Amino acid sequence: MVADDNRSVLTAVSLLLRPFFERVVTLTSPVHLLAVVKAESPDCVLLDMNFKSAVNNGNEGLYWLGRLRESSPAVPVVLFTAYADIRLAVQGIKAGAAEFVVKPWDNRELIDTLLRVSEPTESGAPAEPAQADSSAGPADSLAAMERGRIERAIVEERGNMTRVAIRLGISRQTLYNKIKRYGL
Repeated sequence: MVADDNRSVLTAVSLLLRPFFERVVTLTSPVHLLAVVKAESPDCVLLDMNFKSAVNNGNEGLYWLGRLRESSPAVPVVLFTAYADIRLAVQGIKAGAAEFVVKPWDNRELIDTLLRVSEPTESGAPAEPAQADSSAGPADSLAAMERGRIERAIVEERGNMTRVAIRLGISRQTLYNKIKRYGL
């Protein structure tokens, strides 16, 4: 299920996802989101964070995420926004989002993210986001070095995620995934 007020985004995402999901349901407003989630039982929800054109702080998405967590806690929710910053990403993940995707999105990363969060585990629950393995020995050192480099870049670039990603030579989406993985 995709909820976004931009019809062009809904069309593009729907076309992109059709080969990978049995059905793609779209909503231009979150007003009926809870009822449609109950009726459709989607594998996951891709939820825009801003539905009013004059407001870009993500509060609407966080509100609806909270309502979805209450009414349908087993349905993974991926937050989706063009107005991203690290504070909003962290806030969304802490509020129960399975992932955070930034517009404009990378098609392969969006597909991979939605497929991953939609896959049930052996217990039948949706898969949890990948976490760094703290018992990995030498990998620990590499993870710690990468985490430190990302932290320094964020500080030195004063939180400008576009410049941080450029500085590190990775996409913004990869940067957000690493920020989430390392709990930054």
